[in-house]
Amino acid sequence: MKTASARLTGQALREFLILAIMVRLVRDVGIRMMYPYLPTYARGLGLSLSIFGALFAVRTTILVLSPFFGHLADRTGARRWLMVGYGLLAVGMGLFSFSQGAILAAVAFVIMGLSDAIITPLMQAYVSEHSPARVRGRALATVEYSWSLSGIFLLPLVGWLIAAFNWRAPLQFEAAAALIAILILRWRMPDDARVAPANSPNIGPQMRDILKDRSALAAVLVNATAFIAVETFFLVWGAHLELNYAQNPVWVGRVALLVGLAELGGAVLSSLI
Repeated sequence: MKTASARLTGQALREFLILAIMVRLVRDVGIRMMYPYLPTYARGLGLSLSIFGALFAVRTTILVLSPFFGHLADRTGARRWLMVGYGLLAVGMGLFSFSQGAILAAVAFVIMGLSDAIITPLMQAYVSEHSPARVRGRALATVEYSWSLSGIFLLPLVGWLIAAFNWRAPLQFEAAAALIAILILRWRMPDDARVAPANSPNIGPQMRDILKDRSALAAVLVNATAFIAVETFFLVWGAHLELNYAQNPVWVGRVALLVGLAELGGAVLSSLI
């Protein structure tokens, strides 16, 4: 499977997309696993919901570094930086699983934020790089199935682990899964097909060009407002079910399954369009 070919076709492309979904599942669960069970994790750390929500704000703020990591990936390749991102995810999850209060948890969230800043854009770039132009949109949308699949299959598992063991158990499983993702990237997925020449523009001029482009600024604004709306929903729905309907983690996981099914329907429709 490992090859330096710029574009994959046929069976090779299908195998690549399956592996990309598997690797993305690890990242998506790492992002989603705390939202439905936010009160459980807050109680485990002895924090209020508002303070725990502030930790998510810290993690999200780190995403402003994504262009910097994208610039580095242009010069050295996306795959090696994806492995760095999953390494940081493993460290962040492991550290958070041993946290006792806000300080160590905040450090863990910063590390996980760095992981998100690397993985979120570079996985799309990596998939685009190896997909033929005529099916690139479908390939990207197919990899996005991982988001809904994580809700259908893995968030209920997180709820079961919390109920059967404790709130730390899913974090430790996620840290182990991130290490497995590194092995998949290293041994089963293709090398980077190309990198930018050494004399390519620095990130400063590139960012100035983006800020002068009205279409680019509009895209940033649209994505930012959509993200705020989705993030607000994710932060409150699990707490809403527990606080107002006394639902335990297992039942919250079942609701997450239904949400995942709805998301899968939207993802399939998006890829068909």
